[in-house]
Amino acid sequence: MTGIATTYAATADQSLAVQDNRSLGSQWTLMAQLGDSGFTGDKTGKQLAATVAYRNSGIATPIGKTASPVLTHTTGDHLPVDISSGWTTSNGLVLKASGSVVADSYSGTITWTLTNSVS
Repeated sequence: MTGIATTYAATADQSLAVQDNRSLGSQWTLMAQLGDSGFTGDKTGKQLAATVAYRNSGIATPIGKTASPVLTHTTGDHLPVDISSGWTTSNGLVLKASGSVVADSYSGTITWTLTNSVS
């Protein structure tokens, strides 16, 4: 991190994908929730001065300590929907760091939950 307010796109170590084998036209919603400790420095124990959000079609949904819906999808076929492919600073999971970030290695947890949507 540079010490300047910057937005970073996430990269996924593994694909985050949903395959819905229910009836075509079924809907599901992906929820995201930041762990209670947020992002914590491994050496300093300090909180990362940053916010995390999921951007979809130009709309940013903040991800906090309460589960928030970040994506709703209607099944048009039974192929997997790759949620994490092609994440950029304008689409997908993003981290916006303030200019006051302390140098450290930070870790945190985001819990993803899949729910049925009412159609």
